[in-house]
Amino acid sequence: MSHGIFDLLNSYGAELLWPFSRKKITLDMIMLTDPVVLGLVFLSLITSLISPEIARTSSLSAILLSAVYLGLRYLGKIEIRDRLANAYNLEDKEQVKIIPAMYHPFNWNFLLFQKEQVSFGTIRNQVPAICRVLPKVNGDNPSVANALEGNLAEIFNQFTPYYHVIAHYKDNEECVVEFLDLRYWAKGDFIYTGNVYLTLEGEISHEIFHPLPNQKGVQLSY
Repeated sequence: MSHGIFDLLNSYGAELLWPFSRKKITLDMIMLTDPVVLGLVFLSLITSLISPEIARTSSLSAILLSAVYLGLRYLGKIEIRDRLANAYNLEDKEQVKIIPAMYHPFNWNFLLFQKEQVSFGTIRNQVPAICRVLPKVNGDNPSVANALEGNLAEIFNQFTPYYHVIAHYKDNEECVVEFLDLRYWAKGDFIYTGNVYLTLEGEISHEIFHPLPNQKGVQLSY
């Protein structure tokens, strides 16, 4: 149960509607390694081991302090979401998603789902900055539709609640559909990516998952 709660709180998400749906639901509150929550849990555990007679009090205190911390995080997240919606002239606040920043537990990243594009940005010292602007892809494109039925798409569907696809066309008109996990950003790029290579007929030739940037990647088998 605690594992499911952590999945719900972080950007990984939890399949709360399974077996009816495998859609991941996330509150986007913390990274899995949030130092405050983990610190409180660790302190409570050490206290319980040293003084078993106050183990219950220690556990309840850790839960209460974690709840206060998460409440403050939530209020800050809502304030940032509203500020970004106003700054980028977005009528619907649901077009803004605030997600925890990797390696920066007290900062945030954000996604702007605009009409023609999806923008990824970071917030450092309360200052937002756009890092990548990604074009929206026509889902009616046969090559993209086929790529979304492949093994790589299944991995991303199960792996992340936020991913984006981009269609790249080569000179010979072959298509490469790039998958991007929008949650994790480091050193100027998204960490988890993948490519689906399609033939001139729009059929999948092969698929490669990149668990780390600038690495050869893993070819998926059928």
